[in-house]
Amino acid sequence: MAFHPDVVVIMLGINDLAFPDLHNRYPRDLRRLVERFQALPSAPRLFLCTLTPVAADAPDAPVNRTIRGTLNPAIRAVAAQTGAGAIDVSPEFADRAHPFPDGLHPDPEGAELIAQTILQALDSAAAPNESLPPAPVSGPPSESIRREAPAPPPPRRPPPPPPPRPGPAPPPH
Repeated sequence: MAFHPDVVVIMLGINDLAFPDLHNRYPRDLRRLVERFQALPSAPRLFLCTLTPVAADAPDAPVNRTIRGTLNPAIRAVAAQTGAGAIDVSPEFADRAHPFPDGLHPDPEGAELIAQTILQALDSAAAPNESLPPAPVSGPPSESIRREAPAPPPPRRPPPPPPPRPGPAPPPH
């Protein structure tokens, strides 16, 4: 946080799948993280990314139902509540198991696809007068993640004023 970022992109939560007892804390913890970045003097624009499926070749696996039905809706809700943008990465990986050789971590192709999806969303958010339809409420677990729509970009905020420049040192007494 010491870097005074202009833009912050957060993709967080895949490891939370290992702790189902903590899923109810995920939205609150994510909101707190967003609020910490929003409180920075640089007033960065914030974007929250949805999570990719785990073992994309098993879309109906319990872990993927949790991603679709719990974590990704929480990400969209926190984005809407805090004014952050939502970047819907998950549909890019529907029916694509190969970018995740171990079923969880992306290979270079998967990492590039995530980066391209984020870059495209950031470019779209920077375009004037462009708006996307609002994200739908997550449907039942049997719904394909491919049917999820991207959330609209956050409202544009004016850039923060530049920090005051230090003046000459006061004369010695």
